[in-house]
Amino acid sequence: MPPALHKTVFLSLLLSSCYAVPAQRIILVDNTGSFYSFDPSLGHCTPVKMATPVCGFNSPTDYPFSVALYKDTLYFTTMAGSLYRSILGDAASCMLLTTNVHTDAMTVDDNGSLFWVDYSDELIEYDPHLYKSYDLGTVNYSPGGDLIFYEKNLIMASSNRQLINVNLSDPGNSTVFLALPGYSFYGLVNLSSNCGQHTVLGITSPESGLPVKVVEIDMDQRSVLGTTCNLPIQVQDAASSAEYGGYGLSDYIFPSADTVLCKGSELTLDALSPGAAYLWDDNSTNETRTLDLPGKYWVTVSESGCIATDTITCSFITKPVIAWPADTAVCTTDTLVLQADFPYTTYQWQDGSTGSHYTVTQSGLYFVQATDVCGAVADSINILFENCSCKFYVPDAFTPGRGGVNSVFMPKYRCTLHYTVKQYQLKVFNRWGELLYSSNDPSSGWDGSFKNRREPADTYVWELSFHDDQVKTPHRQHGTVLLIR
Repeated sequence: MPPALHKTVFLSLLLSSCYAVPAQRIILVDNTGSFYSFDPSLGHCTPVKMATPVCGFNSPTDYPFSVALYKDTLYFTTMAGSLYRSILGDAASCMLLTTNVHTDAMTVDDNGSLFWVDYSDELIEYDPHLYKSYDLGTVNYSPGGDLIFYEKNLIMASSNRQLINVNLSDPGNSTVFLALPGYSFYGLVNLSSNCGQHTVLGITSPESGLPVKVVEIDMDQRSVLGTTCNLPIQVQDAASSAEYGGYGLSDYIFPSADTVLCKGSELTLDALSPGAAYLWDDNSTNETRTLDLPGKYWVTVSESGCIATDTITCSFITKPVIAWPADTAVCTTDTLVLQADFPYTTYQWQDGSTGSHYTVTQSGLYFVQATDVCGAVADSINILFENCSCKFYVPDAFTPGRGGVNSVFMPKYRCTLHYTVKQYQLKVFNRWGELLYSSNDPSSGWDGSFKNRREPADTYVWELSFHDDQVKTPHRQHGTVLLIR
């Protein structure tokens, strides 16, 4: 029988151990069209000038303008709008790919396809193997100098000092990733030469003047960490060997420590790192794992010298059940607590409160809706508050010795709900104040005698006192009763 529900959880792996990978290479082009190599792993800002690829520039002013790097393949545009490709270290490999590429913001994805935003703000994808370009739509922000991929997202430095998360499927709905007041970047570099990739380097534009700053940006926290170093050249654009996202495994994490699903559904865990090696707790080695039982599950992922692992605890629950009686009476001095306490459940009471229980202090209709991943249930109850004091009826005459209900002088009482009489005492006196009868038992009464002698017909005085649960102070009553012979 198919499961009622199915859910996929994407992992992001918390770094457990990390191994060194080769140093990262960054290519810079300055405002004269000269190429430089720059390695931030060396701990200093010393760009090394490179030989310019030998390609047929149209004029002395037609110099390299925008660059992208895919493994050992360098792509660059010129001021005249030509796009070239060259293998690093092999100047003879330089060749023209296409023309009319007017952009200062270009990058490459992990499949080797180029992306750029032109001067009309159009997002273009270009396949350098088929020599075909695709117009993906107009970006609702203008480029300011460069593009990179970060965690599979296309990030653009905009002209108004922001980093933009470019929507690849709908460029017109791109959004601000990070505001950068005080910074205008002509180069973005993805630092992915270690296992825990979290930062990007931004290289300030020539308009900022010398020295050009290399600024570290924390992409997870979306904040500028500060200036790493200064460059002695005016950088027009930058490209990185990690241009397309790099090697880091920190991109993928379980969404939370615990996952709760409805009983009868399935959960698919997806390590979401294509090309990596996987090892799950059950020794399976696929990228995904589907489960339908509660427990703790873990996976280890190995890729490009990095090893990361993460765990998740999964619980399966049922829909909450609420079953209250239709109506309930409560004494006015009492309170009633309505319980609706179920794990992993949210609540909505009649007054908008959201606690797992509700304290009732007055008459009315009360209801709650309880919702968990399996669905929602609701129930209501009508609660009536009553005065629960005990009420006594004291007869004004009795006829001892004749039998029947009036043969004994005994007050009758009634208590509402569960309340009872406590500290009961009945006393009877003759007209001279002599105590003839006393009892603490509300179920017994005076038979009209005193010391085994029948008292004459006359009027007698009685006193009654008692406590009940409704009123904490004692009740006191007195009056007279006629003894009839």
